[in-house]
Amino acid sequence: YDFFRPENRSGRKTVVVSASPAFLIDEIAKRMKVDYCIASTFGKRYTMVGDICRKEEKVVRLAKQLPNIVVKDVYSDSVKSDKYIFNLGERCFLATNGVLTEIDKPSLD
Repeated sequence: YDFFRPENRSGRKTVVVSASPAFLIDEIAKRMKVDYCIASTFGKRYTMVGDICRKEEKVVRLAKQLPNIVVKDVYSDSVKSDKYIFNLGERCFLATNGVLTEIDKPSLD
């Protein structure tokens, strides 16, 4: 997505919060000049350390790493999986097949 290229971020800080393993996401985030990367952690021999970074856990880890964060925009490809983090944003965008669609905050029910 063009909006996510470093030159198109209008000086905003960026945070990637992913259920994917950090050892996969960290390098991508570094290349994309992401300010913060929060992902599932694995130890030696690729064993999971703690909970997988998904659903409510994304919000918990974000608050722990950046306790005073104000979330402007949230982008995700899954409303079902990311409804908790969507509810932190002032604006929410569903990213599917290369298209961004602004959506209302999903219900937490």
